Amino acid sequence: MKNVLVQTEPVTIKRGAPVELVRWRLSADGWTYDLIQGTYRRRNRKSITVDVGGQLRNFPRREWHVCTA
Repeated sequence: MKNVLVQTEPVTIKRGAPVELVRWRLSADGWTYDLIQGTYRRRNRKSITVDVGGQLRNFPRREWHVCTA
């Protein structure tokens, strides 16, 4: 199976809005995910900054994606 790159439209998020980030990864039991909940602060080309429990944390955009419904 070839690797397939899936591109999605940019998501508009307002600073201070609640946000969830997801990261999919391969584990010993198959695919699993990590979920982060916090308050959106900013993003640039490399990372998304989220306030998680009063602490600013940077998440690499190549690994973490904004959850949308």
